[in-house]
Amino acid sequence: MRLGSCVLFINNYCYLSYKWNFWRPLGTLTNVLKSLDEYEVDEIFLLRPIKGEDKNDSWNRDLREIKQIKLSTPLSFGGGIRSLSRLNSLKNLPVERLVFSNSMINPSKKDSILINRAISEFGRQAIVSLLPYKILKDEFFFYSSQKRDFIKLSKENFEIIDRMSNEIILYDALHEGLKDKINLGVLSSLEFEESKIILSGGIGPSSIKSLNKNSSIAAIYLDNSTLFKEQTIKKLKRHAGLS
Repeated sequence: MRLGSCVLFINNYCYLSYKWNFWRPLGTLTNVLKSLDEYEVDEIFLLRPIKGEDKNDSWNRDLREIKQIKLSTPLSFGGGIRSLSRLNSLKNLPVERLVFSNSMINPSKKDSILINRAISEFGRQAIVSLLPYKILKDEFFFYSSQKRDFIKLSKENFEIIDRMSNEIILYDALHEGLKDKINLGVLSSLEFEESKIILSGGIGPSSIKSLNKNSSIAAIYLDNSTLFKEQTIKKLKRHAGLS
């Protein structure tokens, strides 16, 4: 099981998010990634948290910053990859994997073309789905940036996500930023192979111990605790059986 970190990034600044509705300023991209590199996390997921319109000026500015990154930790990137031209602009970035959310959750014909081109250009192993979810009365709802709301998905939606993705990030939106609040029942409630799953949002020592003992998921992504030393990486790696 890999131990990674999820960082929100937009307009050359990084943020921590709590419960999907509150942002805490964190620092510039260069400083944040340097710290994470030193903490020796296994990978970093850099997410542009776009809800609704994403102007080209903001996209281009963020990509210029990412292009200057120099780090040894593998980097995944997502948020705003909505066209073939934007996909092409990622080819020269220090990014190993591409993360798609809305294009996977409720795909149009345009989205399908985009994902298939990404697979063709970058390889299927580089394609990851991000599914921010919340559970209400034992039902799952997934965030669609196009609709700016959480929606239910059909069996066909899940089959498309499973078929097109090398791995799938299940992101507990209601518990992000909170230690040990994630509902691990998500693993038995959704019909994805555990070996393809990355869990994020509400991860802590107890949930890591339970996952290490009872599951075969691919990775866990920490959020706020990583950079404020509320939990040390070395301690969490021991819980995960990684050191």
